[in-house]
Amino acid sequence: MVLYYNKDLLAAAGVKEPTLNYTTSQFVADLKALTKDGVAGLAVPPGFGSGPGLPIAFANGNEPVKDGQLELTNEGLVKDQQFAFDLAAKEKVANAPQASDGTDVPEQQFMSGKAAMIIDGPWMYDMLTTKTQGKVGIAVVPSESGKSIGMIQAPRSPLPHPARTRKQRSRTS
Repeated sequence: MVLYYNKDLLAAAGVKEPTLNYTTSQFVADLKALTKDGVAGLAVPPGFGSGPGLPIAFANGNEPVKDGQLELTNEGLVKDQQFAFDLAAKEKVANAPQASDGTDVPEQQFMSGKAAMIIDGPWMYDMLTTKTQGKVGIAVVPSESGKSIGMIQAPRSPLPHPARTRKQRSRTS
């Protein structure tokens, strides 16, 4: 999962483009600066796996599966999901998705320039970069520390799989 952003909307709001060390606190500050004149800072799809909470949880190292067991009560995972909910409920930088919305609703919001950022999969790269009003940039999903851990997710899979680090790959190879 990656963070797509509209370069034109960021420039118009005086917001710097995200870096490789993008923190969640900077993310919220940027979303607040971007939310104005009918534009939401972030487009949010519905659902546990497609909303921003799970990618942010992975970026923070809070996986929903531990030792092959589903662990949805993991304190870090719950905290990251709440952070994502609060983007709409408390921070007012995103529109809360409707239960009947598909992922196409926030994608259309982003492409039409009604949202400045969206967290989505790399399979959306072609559509989001060619159909969006304005130039699109891509960044890591923000994390508390700014040291994001990657997440790999196949389109429409029920649960994502964490990307292994180089160190982990060398141990299993």
